[in-house]
Amino acid sequence: MEDIQPIPVPSAQRWREFRIRLLPAVVFALALAAIALLWSWVVVPVGLTGEVAATQYQVRSLADGALEELSVVPFSLVKKGDIIGLLIPTAATSLSMDMEVEVSAFELDRLRTGMSVNRNLLELSTLELQRQKVFSDLQVAKSALNIRKAEFDRNKELLAKNLQSKEAYDVSASLYAQASTTVDQFQLQLEGYETQLKGFKDGQKLLEVRGQSDAVDKAIQSKTNAMRFAARPLQLIAPADGVVSSIAFRAGETVRAGESIVTVTSTNSTYIVGYIRQPISRLPKVNDQVNVRTRNFPRAAGTAKVLKVSGLYNFMNPAMVSPEGNRHEKAISFMISIPSGLPLHPGEFVDLSFAH
Repeated sequence: MEDIQPIPVPSAQRWREFRIRLLPAVVFALALAAIALLWSWVVVPVGLTGEVAATQYQVRSLADGALEELSVVPFSLVKKGDIIGLLIPTAATSLSMDMEVEVSAFELDRLRTGMSVNRNLLELSTLELQRQKVFSDLQVAKSALNIRKAEFDRNKELLAKNLQSKEAYDVSASLYAQASTTVDQFQLQLEGYETQLKGFKDGQKLLEVRGQSDAVDKAIQSKTNAMRFAARPLQLIAPADGVVSSIAFRAGETVRAGESIVTVTSTNSTYIVGYIRQPISRLPKVNDQVNVRTRNFPRAAGTAKVLKVSGLYNFMNPAMVSPEGNRHEKAISFMISIPSGLPLHPGEFVDLSFAH
């Protein structure tokens, strides 16, 4: 009896007992852990959310005119101070016509008083008008040259960083050379008119009609100064570093004073706008610590600080309330700092929670 060995339990029997007694508990624990993990990764908090502030700048027209040139397209990267366009005021044309009318009126007054009209004076006035027109064209060409040079330098820099194609660089180089040639041609024309005017003024003898000639000269000079000021091409300057998010007008279109031409969105965000929806169990306070989590995968998190609290109910972005984007809801808004090292983009939605 002492030599009897216990009967071994078959492995199939052990596996059957494991499946009956332990496997359900293991599966339940794994399912519970998966649910908790998915909840922390995917589920959006209901009461507290935020949006990274996107600062937009409007490039507006300072006068009525025609958009001569626009060197940017949507999604173009610009730097603060870049020349992105050229506007030709419409007042220049009307002033030029007014100038011709007033000079003619002076000459008619001379005829009515029986005084002879000096042919040299008429030619002098005509040359002065033509010189002023070439001068205005030269200013426009110089502004266009500045734009082409800025575009050429930008493409050259992008090409060096392999962010631009060689074909686009060649096109910008060709346009820059063409603009430079145009400036040289207008400069030569202007020098020619100035030489002729100098010859007329040096050999002019208008002793008998000096008083009337001086009056005409003063009228021409006054109108010339006004036209020179009004005919200056207006350069459109990028107000900040960023991306061109929208363009309202194209080259050749007429723009009224005050209208927005280009919208530049800054690529550097400095704060997050948080919203706490009703029902509210806790109001944020200045210097409160807030956990910020992105909605990208894998999710990144960081700690930020409450900078300001509005204390007012403002409408939220409908896309933050429902996927359809057709619900409008009010919430208390507050400003949060950008967590250090957290990669955020302007306009991005983030999840928020108060740090315990």
